[in-house]
Amino acid sequence: IDVKGAPEEFALEVELITEKKYSGVVVLPEKSGVKAELSDKTVTATITAYGDYSFAFSTDRLKTFKVSNQPLTLIVAPESLPEVPEGYDYVEIEPGKYGYGDLVFDQSNTVYCFKKGEYEVRRIIASKLENIMFYFEPGSYISVYETPEIGLDQYNIGGPAFGISGCNNVRIEGRALFDFSGVRGLYQDPETGKDVDMTQYVFNFYNNNNMYVSGITTINSNHWTFRIGACQDILSEWNMMLGYRNYSDGFIYSDCVRATARYMFARTGDDGIEVKALGSYGGYKDTIPMATDVLFEKCTVWNDSAAALGVIYENYKPIDGVVFRDCSVGFSTCSWSPNNSALNIRLAYPGTAHWKNITFENE
Repeated sequence: IDVKGAPEEFALEVELITEKKYSGVVVLPEKSGVKAELSDKTVTATITAYGDYSFAFSTDRLKTFKVSNQPLTLIVAPESLPEVPEGYDYVEIEPGKYGYGDLVFDQSNTVYCFKKGEYEVRRIIASKLENIMFYFEPGSYISVYETPEIGLDQYNIGGPAFGISGCNNVRIEGRALFDFSGVRGLYQDPETGKDVDMTQYVFNFYNNNNMYVSGITTINSNHWTFRIGACQDILSEWNMMLGYRNYSDGFIYSDCVRATARYMFARTGDDGIEVKALGSYGGYKDTIPMATDVLFEKCTVWNDSAAALGVIYENYKPIDGVVFRDCSVGFSTCSWSPNNSALNIRLAYPGTAHWKNITFENE
């Protein structure tokens, strides 16, 4: 829900009509202070601040709120409108199907506007550019397809659906839904029973300076969803990640300096929102010796399988200074292992770099 004009003060009156009767309703995160009223099949509430609000339901007399009762999540965000900076060119991209090399952009000082509608896309790429903006009109639906015969890296993984590298002053704005249902990823062949790897990367943004990423929703990611590495001065907000597959981690900062993420929502089949230290293993230039000044604020995770929030696993470089502030965990099942948890610091591979000053505040 975009609040028109992005006012600082507003009152959103919510009314939901359910198909069946429930015994109770609660709004998550509870610390938002939003109270819902339930009368027969009608739920009402008043929302007065930006953020995510999940209406969770119970069916028993003890009012046990379960994820299986199909919670409804509303993301209430300020309206995002495009502004073409002075001196920028303006290029429109129309809905349709685009080939492997059709959306490789090479022009600096440009706003690329994706018009609302349905797209079939293999990849969107920009590298070594200055002053670029990607604006997605609300109603942009982007279905990502496979190209197993082209674009594989040394690990036999396909290149990203959206890749930006070596750029300065980059903005991604608007509202877009990226659907990865058409990418099989790692799956089991029904005839032979053998594992088949058709993995393609999702969003890879690395070695960029001064970057803003907002308004992206992803569904059915087949791999790490937002993989942002070796970037300096980056703000990510109002992005939503919904996945269920192994390796569909939600949002990752790796080897970044002065990196903030806020108002993010993730429900994934792997870790939710995290910091890693991939270094050259992740393909990043070794220009940032240590990740520092990383902040996650007002983010929400539902971790079905793995960890919700944390500094997790890949440990190729040092980290000094990560804060998770005022974040929330909705439903935390950690089905893979009891070692996975809502808040997690897990130094694993190779386990030789020093991580310090990692803080969880007001969780």
